[in-house]
Amino acid sequence: MIEYGSDALGFTGLRVIEQPAREFWSGWHAGFGSTGLRVIEQPARSVYKGMKIEKGKSFRGMRIKRAVKGLSPKIFLATLLAMHGFFLTGTAGKVGTGFGEEIYFFCGAAVRVPMDEIIPNYEKESGNKVNVIYSGSGTLLAQMELSKRGDVYLCGSPDYVIIGEKKGLLIPGSEKIISYLVPAIIVPKGNPKNIRKLEDLGRPDVRVGMGNPEAVCLGLYGLEILDKNNLMEKVLPQVVVFAKSCEDTATLAVLNKVDAILGWDVFESWNPDRVRWIKINPAQIVRISYIPVAVPVFVRNRRLAEEFIDYVINNPESKKIWRKYGHIRDMKKAKKYAPRASVGGVYEIPSRYWDILKKAK
Repeated sequence: MIEYGSDALGFTGLRVIEQPAREFWSGWHAGFGSTGLRVIEQPARSVYKGMKIEKGKSFRGMRIKRAVKGLSPKIFLATLLAMHGFFLTGTAGKVGTGFGEEIYFFCGAAVRVPMDEIIPNYEKESGNKVNVIYSGSGTLLAQMELSKRGDVYLCGSPDYVIIGEKKGLLIPGSEKIISYLVPAIIVPKGNPKNIRKLEDLGRPDVRVGMGNPEAVCLGLYGLEILDKNNLMEKVLPQVVVFAKSCEDTATLAVLNKVDAILGWDVFESWNPDRVRWIKINPAQIVRISYIPVAVPVFVRNRRLAEEFIDYVINNPESKKIWRKYGHIRDMKKAKKYAPRASVGGVYEIPSRYWDILKKAK
């Protein structure tokens, strides 16, 4: 064993022990704590073969075990300290765990608009690459299950986190809440069919759009509202499109393909000049949804995944972006639109849903 330390360096939190080789500097995980440099783990190149860096209690008296032949501990330490300028803290939404790594992000289309701004910010600050796939929440779970891949999963409602955990696709207890969503009626600008209430969606002259409840969380919430208010038989025959994602559902109103959609409150902030939010009677809203983000069981680097999640939720610029697009971060504010509604939970499609669709054909 080789031991090396220097009180004059003044850093804390570094310990080096064995590690298999990988590409040069690939996968560095480091950061500055309040007491200095903190290196968590480092896959090394062949020249560093036999080393591993992980979190330790003290830099003073740094220990290097199984040092590679031909690599002086002093040279290794000098290289490490020369690299420390690339890393920032991993707290309060700042970037610091990874450098030049890749994140596979399965993201619900309900948040594509804000995420299209947040992801580039994260990539720029971290040096990491985010490969994002946008789709319906159920579709994304199926894609993860088929590909056996995924570092972060974000969906439009907790229903799919529960489903994902039951299927063994998501790590139990890894869920965090980003914001809350309120079910809403969204109409094209001008509200040409003068829709004022939920019951108006059952009028024979109204074309309705909604998310496919078999694959899209928005569809589940819309169907549940119709079900609990005894409107399935009246409204479902008026549905001309069951969209495959939240984004596609919102687009139906923007392009005047329908007269109204069952959507989320945030859809108005996506296209404020082209659509209008018609508030549903609070007594008719059964559940308020929230946008959860969780870690799949296929995650390759959980620390990096959780750092990315923290950036999405807590980074100051990310918070501004969520607010800009109308996302409610406080449950009490969301409950103002539906005081008696529950938050989260699960809804299962009733069998009569398919019976109604068959009759409508």
